[in-house]
Amino acid sequence: MSHFLLVALWPIIRDFVYDYQNSLVIIFIGAVSGLFAQMILPGRGFGLIPTVIYGVIASIVGNKLLEPIHKHLTDHKIINYIICGTVSTMALMFIINLVRGGRDDDKSHWGYN
Repeated sequence: MSHFLLVALWPIIRDFVYDYQNSLVIIFIGAVSGLFAQMILPGRGFGLIPTVIYGVIASIVGNKLLEPIHKHLTDHKIINYIICGTVSTMALMFIINLVRGGRDDDKSHWGYN
């Protein structure tokens, strides 16, 4: 049954990926950058969805601002985008942590009591 479903849906999935390939790559790079920045940066977590959203936004802006140094990092284009996206996401998350202050009323508060 699942094989039949996969064969029936494959043209739809393939067309979707071809149509939205650039958007999917941007979301992937932003998600990876956001998760790396959350692991590297100390402080409170934001949760999975906000981390991915912050990663996508900061990756788009950061990769535009840091475009001149892309070719000097590594030989792989995607890794360069992830590095620049992680740096810009860390900067955004640092600013957000400064604005939010030191209170500990985030989503993980229940796990420590």
